[in-house]
Amino acid sequence: MLNYYQEWVTRIGGVLIIFFGLYMVGAIKLRFLEQEQRMHLDRKPLGYLGSVLVGMAFGAGWTPCIGPLLGAILSMAASQDSVQRGTVLLGWYSAGLAVPFLVTAWAVESFFEWFQRFRRYMPWSRRWPVRSCSWLASS
Repeated sequence: MLNYYQEWVTRIGGVLIIFFGLYMVGAIKLRFLEQEQRMHLDRKPLGYLGSVLVGMAFGAGWTPCIGPLLGAILSMAASQDSVQRGTVLLGWYSAGLAVPFLVTAWAVESFFEWFQRFRRYMPWSRRWPVRSCSWLASS
């Protein structure tokens, strides 16, 4: 069914990419896209229970990204000649997910220390693309 509308999906996707690109360089300003929700945590809440809650939040946030890829890997694993080849595919997929999380868990404290020093430069990191593309904003 999607093949029937492929041309329209491609066009709409292209327009969205251009739109969000213009938004990112500051040529378009929409207030509703600048809203955010934050949780301010001075320290890890509730010890290990807090870690579980943060993990659950990551899992919920990443489900739309991971789901299709996991489905593709499971399909590939199911179609392999042997169970071992499918297991190797799933093992590499799992390692690709686990290693960044393990590195993050190991480095999170030093990142927070660095980020406290970097925080004062955050407004400038947002302004840079606007200045470099001011010709877009003025038209």
